[in-house]
Amino acid sequence: MDATDVKHQGYKCDFVNRPKKHGGGLAIVYKSTIKCERIPRHNQSPPVTFEHGSWQLQKTNQTLNVELFYRLPGKDPISKFISEFITYVDKHRLNQGNPLFAGDFNVHYHDVTNIDTLDFQATTQAMGLHQHMECATHRQGHTLDLVFTPFTLRGTVLSITQGPYLSDHCMLILTVSMQRHPNVKKHLQL
Repeated sequence: MDATDVKHQGYKCDFVNRPKKHGGGLAIVYKSTIKCERIPRHNQSPPVTFEHGSWQLQKTNQTLNVELFYRLPGKDPISKFISEFITYVDKHRLNQGNPLFAGDFNVHYHDVTNIDTLDFQATTQAMGLHQHMECATHRQGHTLDLVFTPFTLRGTVLSITQGPYLSDHCMLILTVSMQRHPNVKKHLQL
């Protein structure tokens, strides 16, 4: 499957190449009826422990802000990643629209014997994030690719299915509800 296949099936694709590296990167595939705009993050120092891309999806007056992550495996301790992740999410969860955080976090999320996993789970729960991925996403049977929304918006993700394996990870196919912006106008009758 490549970008041409996706386009012929009524979808579009946008991607962010890995900075200063060959191969890899982050990609978002979305229905061609949805407006998708990449959100630049030029005015901030880049995180050291992960790569990321940001997109805003819009359909009529509905918005979803998608933040995709790739945590570099084994480069830095999990505590450094958690610190950078907290800072990043706190800055971007307040953007207009509903946030969705997803990607390859390189954390064995369902291994409850791993102290790094337990630290990451405790952190995301304390941040009010709900993790939606329940099945293995890696060829070796691990759940490394995760999908988070604020707990208050956990109904945003309606379903997740495994797509084809494009590498050692499978593509995740999400069906989401793009909640409408609240209507600010109020009519009062006196």
